[in-house]
Amino acid sequence: MEQLYIQWLQSLDYQYLHGETLSPGGSTPERAKYADTILAGRLETALRHYNPTLPAAVAIDDALRRMTHYAGTSLIEANRELYHWIRNGIPVDVDCDGHTRRQLVQVVAWDDPAQNDWLVVNQFTVKGKKTDRPDMVVFLNGLPISVIELKNPADESADINKALNQIKNYQLEISQLLEPSVVNIISDGTVARIGSITADAERYMPWRVAEGIEDPSKHLELEVMIRGVFEQHTFLTYLRHFILFQTLGGNTFKIVAGYHQFHGVLKAVKRAVQAVTVKHDGLGGVMWFTQGSGKSYLAVFYVGMLREIAALENPTIVVVTDRKDLDGQLYETFAASYDMLQTKPVQAEDHGHLREALGRQAAGGIFFTTIQKFKPKTLPTPL
Repeated sequence: MEQLYIQWLQSLDYQYLHGETLSPGGSTPERAKYADTILAGRLETALRHYNPTLPAAVAIDDALRRMTHYAGTSLIEANRELYHWIRNGIPVDVDCDGHTRRQLVQVVAWDDPAQNDWLVVNQFTVKGKKTDRPDMVVFLNGLPISVIELKNPADESADINKALNQIKNYQLEISQLLEPSVVNIISDGTVARIGSITADAERYMPWRVAEGIEDPSKHLELEVMIRGVFEQHTFLTYLRHFILFQTLGGNTFKIVAGYHQFHGVLKAVKRAVQAVTVKHDGLGGVMWFTQGSGKSYLAVFYVGMLREIAALENPTIVVVTDRKDLDGQLYETFAASYDMLQTKPVQAEDHGHLREALGRQAAGGIFFTTIQKFKPKTLPTPL
């Protein structure tokens, strides 16, 4: 079965290597020791290719060293910081005419997925607190961005929960492998789920949409998952816009979008851009939610993506609800999402405060209000 899963990734233009091939003593080793989880040669090639104007002997070498010798205080904080490095660039200091300037060394070719190095490796032995051998590891430019843990469908005692427990063991025993992780996949051959390093069993979710698959019910869930998530353009979009870190009550959580949030936001953003740049009708569309579908996070992903669309010229976002409790809930979710939104939202106290705040905001900003606060202080006298 493992070879079938590899073939699906190969059909998406991933290179395949067996874990021992690129390990110490292998026929084409790409790491010096089993504790190494980043394929440094592939990462260095990517850094040099994507940053041709930066001095290789300083910026590139420093960025490579920072990534390959990273030492985080905890897995979640390491994952958070490395995510921002992968997404935005690795920060390094470069001397420019006698002045030290902070530069960002780009890790990913966002505009052309084919310019990146995509690799799947099976039986990838890693030494940490213990020695483990994950079933499959997906690499992007030498970085392990996903662990896929599979359980034999013929083994009645091996279910998807055991696959999740194995992922949790990896996080404790070989945490360096999971530090750059974007998402992880678990499957028992029948059921397949996707989740983050902080997700419990309830937060590992299905993925029901994949390009080229018209009827997912006629395919294995894992095939839909792999083709739906790891298609190269889809994965880069997911990586860039659908990963969220929040710190609540002193604990940091990593939230990753479900398939309905991912595809819903992409359609909504497309319609919003059309409304402004093509149709000029101001109609951004309507999205329908079911209870418990994750509408708060969908709204965060939507707003975060809108704020990065150049054609929208740093839009001002006003979130209007009809209940105080919903206004408070959404505000708290957005306030905890500074990592993505890079701005602190404002919650209107009353009608006057809302008018004043919007009047001061030439562009940008996120404002929360209930619809009742649009009511003027004084109503016109009836005729």
